[in-house]
Amino acid sequence: MSDIINAAESLSLEKVSSIAQVRSQGGRRSAQKRGPTLYNLTVKVPVRKMNSDDHMAIEDEIIKLEYGAKTFNQASVSGVLKVNTVTKPRGTYSGSPVINGAGQTGSSITVSGITGTVSPGDFVQFNGSTKVYQLMAGSTTTSLKLNTAIVASPSNGSAVVTGNSVNFNFCLKAKPSTTYLPGDIVEFGTFEFEEVIE
Repeated sequence: MSDIINAAESLSLEKVSSIAQVRSQGGRRSAQKRGPTLYNLTVKVPVRKMNSDDHMAIEDEIIKLEYGAKTFNQASVSGVLKVNTVTKPRGTYSGSPVINGAGQTGSSITVSGITGTVSPGDFVQFNGSTKVYQLMAGSTTTSLKLNTAIVASPSNGSAVVTGNSVNFNFCLKAKPSTTYLPGDIVEFGTFEFEEVIE
């Protein structure tokens, strides 16, 4: 878990798609997706007491990330702000979902072991990949329709990670300037993270 994300007073999880657009001389527009949908996370961190444990934990994490040169994985945003709703599923998952079939590609994945319901917008992840996906309309407990094609084919029988158990792989895209205020107060501001696939 990230000390920066844990310190959030607010956050925004945004989906970003690369779209190529062409417009003909007749005015018709054609658009095509050019890559996977990625997630950007914006984290606003409130002021901290200078040299406090949480101030130093944030500073240490910035250094550990080498100011954006390195990524961190296992970034859970499920329990941030104590609301447990950022990646909480709308469906009622139960059971032990696994991949049903080897060599799957595209944006429809066959699974087994899900009981309950799945809903569009639910977050899923497959073992062996850092990429996080969301379900689209038409998903069922045996066929998951993803918001983007899978980046690596999951192994037959490997676990499907759902809801609050998904973990993002982020790099630090933008670090705010640290401002020092009277009364030994440190103001961090807003951090921006970008999902990367490794």
